[in-house]
Amino acid sequence: MPCGRAPALAGLQHNPVLRAQAARLAAKGKPGKVRVAAVMRKLLVLCVGVLRSGLPWNPTDHPAPKPSTSSS
Repeated sequence: MPCGRAPALAGLQHNPVLRAQAARLAAKGKPGKVRVAAVMRKLLVLCVGVLRSGLPWNPTDHPAPKPSTSSS
């Protein structure tokens, strides 16, 4: 099992930001492996941001974007 897969799967269950990203990708018809890979990358980017800033992660600083409702 790749080293980022287990944390990504746990994040999908417990992190609303990661769960929202996976839901957006699912709505676009992306397969499960692609969604998990995207969540792994997002989790890594979030971790790097926390390490660089030195501040604890706060989900309110990273709100999940609202799905676009444009009719085009």
